[in-house]
Amino acid sequence: RHHRESKALGNWWFPDPMLKPNYFSHYEGRTSLETETTHSNNYCTICCYQHRKQRKQRFELYLCRMWSKVAFMIRHEARMEMRQQHTLVGIALFSIATVYLAYQSFHTIEDGATWNALLWIILLFTAFSAVGKSFQEQRRGLRLYLFWNVSPQVLILAKLIYNTILMLLLTAITLFVYVVFIGSSPVPENGWPMLLLGLTVGSISFSALLTLISAIASQSESGTGMTAVLGLPIVIPQIILIHRYHANVLKEIPWGDNVENLLMLLVLTAGIFGLSYLLFPYLWRD
Repeated sequence: RHHRESKALGNWWFPDPMLKPNYFSHYEGRTSLETETTHSNNYCTICCYQHRKQRKQRFELYLCRMWSKVAFMIRHEARMEMRQQHTLVGIALFSIATVYLAYQSFHTIEDGATWNALLWIILLFTAFSAVGKSFQEQRRGLRLYLFWNVSPQVLILAKLIYNTILMLLLTAITLFVYVVFIGSSPVPENGWPMLLLGLTVGSISFSALLTLISAIASQSESGTGMTAVLGLPIVIPQIILIHRYHANVLKEIPWGDNVENLLMLLVLTAGIFGLSYLLFPYLWRD
């Protein structure tokens, strides 16, 4: 009977055709009840394996579709930014002019605390100028079009990634001009990798937080002033962690004693990304 059932089931019953000759050897010396139980367990095992495989394939397909939509929206943001080149160029000129003004005032800075504080003051106001307007510059017609055609998860992910890339680019330009004019004498020779790592994480953290605050402020229709009012108090924990980390780098404190500040900043940044992904659909729906 079991031989007839196995033939009726077809090849799909066996995950590997090589298992067919040895399959029924497991039934030798067993009662009919034990044989049926084993038969049923094998069937359930194979069905569960197929269901897990199907769920994995559906999840991979969902991620591919999600990423293609996010990539399209990132390209859309870049095209919209290139149409308004004066905005990006104006922000870059603001950073360069601020650095040059600091150069005219100090010429060179030997104190590490002053060098670090001045650099992050410039980067902070650059972030507010560049990222704080990400949702404010959308016209009503464009917002209505995006509301009906783009899911809020795709939109916020695209905004976060694009603003992160933009902030990293502005940070690189600002740091280059800052080192050219002000110099880098307070930075130890072996401290550049840790300094660049801190700049990268700090820039990503600033861009993520200001993107979320810009989305919240856009619902109040109060302009960029609301972004500054909401952003300055919330950004204080990030500033404290960034200042501690870079101050320790300039003091040549060992990496093991300084990595805690960077890890806390990474956790804070990851939390901001998660909150943005979860809360933005409710903001966008209103």
